[in-house]
Amino acid sequence: MKYLIIFIYLINFIMATTPKYSDEKIAIMIQEYFQSNKDAPELLGYHFYKDKKEQMIQIEINSKNIEINEEILFGFKIISIITNISKTQFTKSNLIIYTPNRTLPIIATSAIECSNNFFIKNSISEFLWRKNCLTINNI
Repeated sequence: MKYLIIFIYLINFIMATTPKYSDEKIAIMIQEYFQSNKDAPELLGYHFYKDKKEQMIQIEINSKNIEINEEILFGFKIISIITNISKTQFTKSNLIIYTPNRTLPIIATSAIECSNNFFIKNSISEFLWRKNCLTINNI
């Protein structure tokens, strides 16, 4: 009996995964993350939707800086963290950045798995992530 209990605990430990959250809880987490981080740009909105075969997550931010590198890293890092704990299996992400002195926003896109390789797994460098995963429009 003792071995059965140890075996059951071992199986539970091995099978334990990160909890997964609904879109509603993910939305709350996004808002709280931006509100609680003093270095965060202003969150304008977020959307979860399906586009063709892609399950999309989109975050829109307002940057006070013309230089957007920090906002790109901040935005995609939170997207990677959030999609890693979401019940929805997102496949692609958009980060829309509104900046001063620009009429059109900057739209950055990345595949979730590719971003996770940099932000979560640390299996690729920032350089490779930018080169192979990130697409930026309206620059």
